[in-house]
Amino acid sequence: MTITRPGIIYGPGMANPLNGVAVHIKGGMWAVFDGGIKQVPLIHVNDCARALTMICDSKKCVNNIYNLVDPVSPSQKEYLAIYRRLQNKKIRVISIPSILAKFILVSAEIATRFLLRKRINMVARLSRALKKSIYNSDSLKSDTGFEASINLEDGLGVTIANMSEISTK
Repeated sequence: MTITRPGIIYGPGMANPLNGVAVHIKGGMWAVFDGGIKQVPLIHVNDCARALTMICDSKKCVNNIYNLVDPVSPSQKEYLAIYRRLQNKKIRVISIPSILAKFILVSAEIATRFLLRKRINMVARLSRALKKSIYNSDSLKSDTGFEASINLEDGLGVTIANMSEISTK
């Protein structure tokens, strides 16, 4: 058995390239936490398919765990800058300090528990969203020779162009 953990798979057909990068608030407003410094673990759909094929073809990969991510993973802030430039449209992004977000969610959890007698666990979800993780694909490269072939700017450009084509049909 081999375990593969792809990052955020993006490419043509993706409904919203901001999912997994920022949190949609309302209308055209999006939020990131702590200035958007969190790494975005991306992999283009074509690179993901190629990596999976290489893993299946390699006996060396049996009983291993692989992160399928492009080794050049941007921060949320870097990703959003590229997205804005390629989309050529302004989107509003606000940065919310994590301590403020936790305070709001704890308050909402307490109010929901007492007023509606329901338990929700939004703080745990937020904690996972805020967790700073480093995604490394070095073992995948070592075992299969895999290297991402589609850079973010080109891949995201095609994704955005495809979104425009879909919306005009």
